[in-house]
Amino acid sequence: MVRIVRFYQARNAIKRGIDLVEVADMAGYADQAHMTREFRHFAGITPVPARKPAAYDVFYAQRSGNEM
Repeated sequence: MVRIVRFYQARNAIKRGIDLVEVADMAGYADQAHMTREFRHFAGITPVPARKPAAYDVFYAQRSGNEM
């Protein structure tokens, strides 16, 4: 569970444009390399491409009020 929470914290900070070294420290990773390995494990991509906006991003899709 801790790994998932760290990943979500890192993901949100990366999307806000925070420097990757800072993100790794804020989310509780040992270093940036550790964060990158975990990010790849959970997201299937490294943090750098995750920073770029996409037409449809499954991690950041807005939910309508009707969905649970």
